[in-house]
Amino acid sequence: MMRRGGWLFALLLIALGALLAVAVQTSALESSPRLVHVHQSEPGRYVVIGVVLYDKQTGQEVIVYNGSGFATVPPSDTPSPAPPIATDTPVAASPTPTLTPSATNTPIAPTTTPGVPTPTPESGIPPVTPDGSAKVCELKVNVNTRIRSTPSATGTLLGTWPVGEPRDVYEFAVADGYLWARHGVARWSAVKVHPSDDNGWWADGHEGSRELCPDVPGWPAGLAPPPAIAHQGVGWTMVLGIPLATVLQAGEDITAAGYTPAATLAGNVAYGETLVERGWMVNARPWYNLGLRDDPDLTLTPEASARARVQALEHFVGTLHFTAVQLTNETTWPSADYLNRWILEAVRQCDARGWECMPVVFSTGTPELDWWSALRPALRAMRASGHWLGYNAYPYQRDLMLCDQTQLYTTWRIRLVRQAVGEDLPRVWVTEAARGAGDVPPILSDSLCFVERAFEGGDYDVITLWFAGQADAWQAAVYAADQIKAFGAAFLARMA
Repeated sequence: MMRRGGWLFALLLIALGALLAVAVQTSALESSPRLVHVHQSEPGRYVVIGVVLYDKQTGQEVIVYNGSGFATVPPSDTPSPAPPIATDTPVAASPTPTLTPSATNTPIAPTTTPGVPTPTPESGIPPVTPDGSAKVCELKVNVNTRIRSTPSATGTLLGTWPVGEPRDVYEFAVADGYLWARHGVARWSAVKVHPSDDNGWWADGHEGSRELCPDVPGWPAGLAPPPAIAHQGVGWTMVLGIPLATVLQAGEDITAAGYTPAATLAGNVAYGETLVERGWMVNARPWYNLGLRDDPDLTLTPEASARARVQALEHFVGTLHFTAVQLTNETTWPSADYLNRWILEAVRQCDARGWECMPVVFSTGTPELDWWSALRPALRAMRASGHWLGYNAYPYQRDLMLCDQTQLYTTWRIRLVRQAVGEDLPRVWVTEAARGAGDVPPILSDSLCFVERAFEGGDYDVITLWFAGQADAWQAAVYAADQIKAFGAAFLARMA
């Protein structure tokens, strides 16, 4: 009985000691400025390594190590300044110090500077100094741009930098004939061709930030900052036989006015490289070069039809330079449901290939207004992935002007569409716009009025006027070289 009672008494003492240790530890944690509170909102961050006892006679804390694990010393609440880490390679943490029992609470000096985060590929955020002194500039790409692990065309493909999304750039590099921008840890995108030339940007800069780009590490000496962000583009739909030199000069006038020159290329898609290098937005219609029609195969299910269309264009598109690739033109769709499903699949196919697409271009006055509600899922998918909706704007009646804003059901139909779907509408590119049915000579003042009104009202994001080049069936509507030149000069005078 005595032996059993002794054991019971010993167990009772152990239990009371454990409770006392927990209580004392809690008190010490709450009272000591040198110890960090462990919040329940941070599960898994800390590992219990023992208990802290407080000796009231000596006024000291005693750390009792229980051998159950190790813990990384957490950063202090007031980190010391440290220079930004220049490399993209994640910095290995220093070995964790080992705690040992001690009669006094001797602080353990950390082997790394507290408060400086180690960059990780998951976070994508390079470190900066606490005072924010890192050199950065903010850019927006004007085409969907591939992200690679190194500044090289052969670097591992990591994803896509979506058009219109602003990102801070921490470093530049010249490689493989391109200017590359690092906008995360080991995340590089080509933002310009031929770094020795001030033209050819695939990115725009914010006023007040773009001027800082020359101070960012790796910026080529003597290169001017990227152009200011231009949200709207204007130019021509171009077929074979365009007066290229005159077109490029008009593009310089459009740029000088603060807008982006734009082209829809039909049959002459090889011009895309020249135009993109000079900062143009380019919509490519590739199927004419392959002997295909404007329409996809509508005898298939919508998903199969969209896949077949993209696959038919894939090899050729891979050789082109473009902002957007147009997949169809003025197709008569069987139903709103078919069209919605077709676009959704086309978006998936384009996303998988890293293309910025224009799945459909509606003819003037189409589709029916009651279709738009059924098309919301497709519109949201296009908007989320940075794709384009296309429209061809004509008043259709021969003597009507393009700028006649009473033509709500034809030229200005987009205003009714915006009322129907609101913010679900993606960016809209007018791939053809002309007075009449596109078969009468353009009038310069009418074209300028249409562009100005459309941009002022936010109706269209890009307008390519019909047309420049040689096309026997539509030759009455052509913009001759002198008209293209005059448009550029008048646009600069009117819109700058």
